[in-house]
Amino acid sequence: MSDDTSLPSGKKRLGQILWIAVLLAGAAGVVYAYLRWTWVEVQPLCVATAVPERPRSAGGVWYWIEPTPRECLLVRFDGKRTALARSPRIAAYWPSSKALAWIAADGKGWQVHRASPDGSGATTLFRSDHPLDGIWTDGMTTAWLEKLPPPKTTARFLPPIGPRTVVWMHDGRTSRKVAVLQEGFAQGQVVGAVRDTLYVAGSREDGIGVTVVYAIAHNSPPQRLLSEYGTISVALHGEELVWTAPSRESNTLLTACLRTMDLRNGVIRTAAEWLPAGGVLYRRGADWILCTGLTETAWQVDEVQKGGHPLSVPDDQWPIAADEHGLLAVQRQKTPGRVMVSRILYR
Repeated sequence: MSDDTSLPSGKKRLGQILWIAVLLAGAAGVVYAYLRWTWVEVQPLCVATAVPERPRSAGGVWYWIEPTPRECLLVRFDGKRTALARSPRIAAYWPSSKALAWIAADGKGWQVHRASPDGSGATTLFRSDHPLDGIWTDGMTTAWLEKLPPPKTTARFLPPIGPRTVVWMHDGRTSRKVAVLQEGFAQGQVVGAVRDTLYVAGSREDGIGVTVVYAIAHNSPPQRLLSEYGTISVALHGEELVWTAPSRESNTLLTACLRTMDLRNGVIRTAAEWLPAGGVLYRRGADWILCTGLTETAWQVDEVQKGGHPLSVPDDQWPIAADEHGLLAVQRQKTPGRVMVSRILYR
């Protein structure tokens, strides 16, 4: 046998080269796809006076509360940072594409304010000597909670004579009382409305740490839909109620799950398991994002795999919220009175 017969023929060698090229192209595609979702861009936005609290996005604009030693600021960022309201305390706020509503307190009591999304045309809808909390608006309707103290001559721990929560609604003309919940909340929130039904969540003030959710329909008594141990995050998406809860599979309170209720038929399902506890729910495209949980990062919920995974975040960034475009974050190293706020984009 000659030496030539031990070498690959020209056609065979060309086939091997083409096969190797295909393998390399496939590997390059996998690497590119991986890098495409792990490449991140950090865009500095502004310098805040404090770490933003309860950040929310509406219509592509960010809002948050900045607590300082002397006052609280309600801030809007639409390319520039603007303080829309100042008060000794801003208890809650809610932005929508049509209106902005917030609750402020001073030495004279509590007030409910509503304005355009840019803060212009502010009006006062309601005043009370009792604490107000948990405001929500869609531009037409505004709803909030009022905390009533228990009668001074009765036992605090008996629900019918203990703290109560009044649910108020303003329809653009007048304010009216729509329900009285026979329990007090350490922290309450009007989650939103679906087909003229308000949904209210609150962490109970007394006893075992439990968060409850009520449905309040027109001319109907409040209906308690669910309760979960601990402080949970609750949101509405279309005709689904979505919330975090202690894990059904894990035996540690450091693990959470994501549950949903179809508001048309009341069916509850567990959408994802083995998530970090303590996170706040945000919507980004078709996905739910958990931010500022025990892991101090952002997790993307994967309902197909019934789990989740942490998003790639630079080491010096602390994600605090999410919207359609990416994450809102602050630098971990902060100078008192100067906090760099950034946006993390995924390319």
